[in-house]
Amino acid sequence: MKASLYTTLIGLVIIMQLSSCESMVTDVQLPKVDPVLAVYGFISPDEPEINIRVGRSLPIYSRPIAGSDTVSDAVVMLYCEGRSIRVPYSGSSWYSVPSGAFPLPPGAICSLEVTTPRGERITAETLIPSQSASVIRYEIGQIQDPFGFNEDFVQVFWDDLPGSDDYYHLIAREESIFSGDTSNYVQSNQVVDTRDARNGQFSARIPVYLSNGNMGDSLKLDVGLATTGRDYYRYHFLRLNYFGDNPFAEPTVMHRNVVGGEGVFAAYRYQNLRLNIPYRSTP
Repeated sequence: MKASLYTTLIGLVIIMQLSSCESMVTDVQLPKVDPVLAVYGFISPDEPEINIRVGRSLPIYSRPIAGSDTVSDAVVMLYCEGRSIRVPYSGSSWYSVPSGAFPLPPGAICSLEVTTPRGERITAETLIPSQSASVIRYEIGQIQDPFGFNEDFVQVFWDDLPGSDDYYHLIAREESIFSGDTSNYVQSNQVVDTRDARNGQFSARIPVYLSNGNMGDSLKLDVGLATTGRDYYRYHFLRLNYFGDNPFAEPTVMHRNVVGGEGVFAAYRYQNLRLNIPYRSTP
């Protein structure tokens, strides 16, 4: 009887504690955060189009609804060296114009202004890099992984541009043809800060697989190298190092350089090099 009563009392205490915990949690009032205007634009004189995305931020405790962040009625203006153009809406929150309609001179400072019927206004400016780095050579090699297997890689090299603090973004895409369909897979996506390698040479390693002779006679690798500034670099560095699915990850405050809202407006120069690397013959 005593054991039964003791068990019952312990059970009641646990239930009361759980109830009090639940009450304490449900009584917490989360702060209300309203969405704000957000703009993301990365422009380059080496791309066929100028694209600016205009939307609204999604507060962390909100439940996103499809299309709720779309802004289709903004006025998006670009200014550069005394010229201006209104960038028209092209769908899905994107505003686009052909680069030929508004050339972006290397070395120029261009500014962005976005306004909405709600009275919102965002402004930002960016410097178009005057120079564009390019890959000058590449090497093929192998390293051994911790399990003793060989891994192929392509090491690409480029000269760090003289006279300024430069940042680079390397994107390598492998072209794959399967059952007549052509696909592109990102093999490497990395940003590089070369301020400490001023006027020198830099390189980056791209993992590849060169033992698959069934997919053709050579690996087709597009190596894109973007020469950027600090705002472009900081934003992409944080994006590439954000692990949203990790429950132990610390919150990441994204880099922004716009005034009046959220987002980034930055410029870059871009060059692409197609590499055709023969596969190794399989025994």
